[in-house]
Amino acid sequence: MVVSAEQRKRARSVGFAYLVLAVICFGIFTRRAGSAGFKISETGQFSLPAQGFAWALGIVLVALAAAQLYRGLGKLSNIVLALATAAFFMSFLSWAAAGDSFSFVGMLQDTVSRSVPITLGAIGGILSERSGVINISIEGMLLAAACTSAIAASLTNLWLGTLAGILTGVALAAVLAVLSIRYKVDQV
Repeated sequence: MVVSAEQRKRARSVGFAYLVLAVICFGIFTRRAGSAGFKISETGQFSLPAQGFAWALGIVLVALAAAQLYRGLGKLSNIVLALATAAFFMSFLSWAAAGDSFSFVGMLQDTVSRSVPITLGAIGGILSERSGVINISIEGMLLAAACTSAIAASLTNLWLGTLAGILTGVALAAVLAVLSIRYKVDQV
């Protein structure tokens, strides 16, 4: 098998990364005893012994590091890297939740609900940049509209709060449009 210098360098880097992960497993994750329960649905749960899983993963990572540093894993390198990273994060979660339980369902719900503003800001950025205007205040506009909406909704009702948020966003977008179209102001 012909291997370029760049492939050897990558194999060496990944091998040392496996060693670093193994040191973290042995040095930190093996110090906490207990079993970690993982809730994967409303009714289903499985548990892992945190200390035993960390020891096993550390040994596997040392073996992978040795194989990667000695001759590389070839075409399996990316698959093994993905599996080792996933197992490392499971070991981290079992270390963090040792003696307790951890809900994947709750984590997924929190992740989705907290990523909505970032996603909306990214979509707004894509639309404004496609039109030729670079808007670096998208998150500020989003937060201003959300704040106005929350205040108006708490003082009146939900529908007026929603309308106040929309009107705030429209007003800020109108200011941006006038500044960028009429006065050719650079938004950066």
